[in-house]
Amino acid sequence: MKNRVWVAILVFIGMAFVVMPGSACIGAIDRPINQGWGIVWEMSGADFDTGTLNPPLSHYNQWDILWEQISSTEHQMTPVNGATIVNLGVVNFDKITDEQIVMLLTSTTPIPGNQLVDGDVFAVHTQGYANVKVRVLDYGDNKTLEWVTYIRPVTACIPEFPSGILPAILIIGFLGAVLIQRTRER
Repeated sequence: MKNRVWVAILVFIGMAFVVMPGSACIGAIDRPINQGWGIVWEMSGADFDTGTLNPPLSHYNQWDILWEQISSTEHQMTPVNGATIVNLGVVNFDKITDEQIVMLLTSTTPIPGNQLVDGDVFAVHTQGYANVKVRVLDYGDNKTLEWVTYIRPVTACIPEFPSGILPAILIIGFLGAVLIQRTRER
């Protein structure tokens, strides 16, 4: 009777490993959900999740950034509504990937307007969980911006077997235990 219990346990463990799937990771592909260019007016903003510049003030709760006038000479690009931002400086906009944007440490600290010169690039993590790279095409009281918005990747992984050979070893062990049991019964 004891041997049959052990055989049943080995069968259960072996079958659990046989039917368990291998490792699989599913993530977003580096593809934009929207992109474009346009002018952000002073004291207006952008909703990069929808690709809308200067949305109506009634939709302020959907904005990601605000081009804010502090004084007649001081401006700043301010993340709003849970969005975060980081200035990358004058870098190659086309070579920045979604994966690089994901890795950036962004904050809620505004970017001073004097840092946003022509060619300057900044990144935004939106309140809608997207990643955005933004380039300043023309600096002035109003900013001409170019942007590409990527959906923020969600990755789910199913754990892999401890070893690819483990299920085979368990099955062989089970068959060996059965053969030994049958030999003893004869």
